[in-house]
Amino acid sequence: MEVKLFVYGMLRPGEPHSPETTTAVVSDLASIGNNQMQGFTLTIDDSELPALDQFESPEYKRVKVVTSKGFHAWAYELIEKESL
Repeated sequence: MEVKLFVYGMLRPGEPHSPETTTAVVSDLASIGNNQMQGFTLTIDDSELPALDQFESPEYKRVKVVTSKGFHAWAYELIEKESL
């Protein structure tokens, strides 16, 4: 099933860890934690989420966000050091 994933940093299109099943890319903004992030909303196959979770953990957790363009998407939020 296709899902939306908001990415910035190492998961952006063209980066080595970018999702392989990306079918659409939209430049976008999203609030993640207390930060406004510039990045991209991707459409990917949900079968990639477990591998992305493993790549991002333990420093990041997957959270739901609503982007500035109105997409409901997954994103990875940095876990505060105190909670690790």
